[in-house]
Amino acid sequence: MISLLGYFLRGERYRNPPGPEKGVRFVAARRDADAALSALAPRVMLLAEREMAVLGRMRRLERRPSAGSRSGAEGLLREAVSGGFWERFVAATALVGEDPEAALPELRRLSTEAEAALCKLDEAERALRDPWSEEGLAGEKDFTRRDENDG
Repeated sequence: MISLLGYFLRGERYRNPPGPEKGVRFVAARRDADAALSALAPRVMLLAEREMAVLGRMRRLERRPSAGSRSGAEGLLREAVSGGFWERFVAATALVGEDPEAALPELRRLSTEAEAALCKLDEAERALRDPWSEEGLAGEKDFTRRDENDG
């Protein structure tokens, strides 16, 4: 029985055509795509952290009666995560191994979109932290950041 199974598997192995050879061009494109993905990774992690922080702050504010800054922050958050960024990031990450030449332009586009999304999330965070907003959030001021008035 075992010899019959071995004979069958050996025949199947030779029956399938070999896969295409991955040449120097593929390896160079893979290296470039890996470098682009490595450069994008810190921004993506920061984007995920900021997105969770803004969502957490918005959930805490749901208990408050007025919704002035919260609604503005919700709009900014929707703008920041719209366009299927996360789905495209996952697809581009998978594409790095399969077709790195096609993944490289998508990773470059995702890099600029991640920067724009970070800016939107910063605005949303500022809207939620503004001490003069309708929410009256003076107790939640962040003293870890410097602004233009600091010496």
